[in-house]
Amino acid sequence: MRILISLVLSLCLLSCNQKKNLSTQENAKDNLISNNIEASSTHTAMSYNNDCYKDRAVTREYIDQEVKVEKIMNMYMFSFENSRWQPCEVPEEFHHEGMMLKVSGQVLEIKPNERRAGSPFNITSIIKM
Repeated sequence: MRILISLVLSLCLLSCNQKKNLSTQENAKDNLISNNIEASSTHTAMSYNNDCYKDRAVTREYIDQEVKVEKIMNMYMFSFENSRWQPCEVPEEFHHEGMMLKVSGQVLEIKPNERRAGSPFNITSIIKM
């Protein structure tokens, strides 16, 4: 009987500890997001040409994603890991292959039966690293 009570108490303590770790991780995530928003708001606002993708739905949003500039098929694109983003127009000051940037924006849908070198991307901010 003592073993059973000890086992139940141990399980309760472990579950409480896991909840504490999860709440700590969530607080850290919230702090990271608020820091990214504060850091993004300190940079000067620029307007970017996103007119070529008006009729597409947003599939995902990124804030301060580290990317590398690549020139593919005479177009400048952003790449990271196994993804490639194709904005309407990359500002000329960022036309340097291999340049590392922090980019915020929206990845847009690719239409059925459409072939693209990269996913359509609306730029909201670019920061040179």
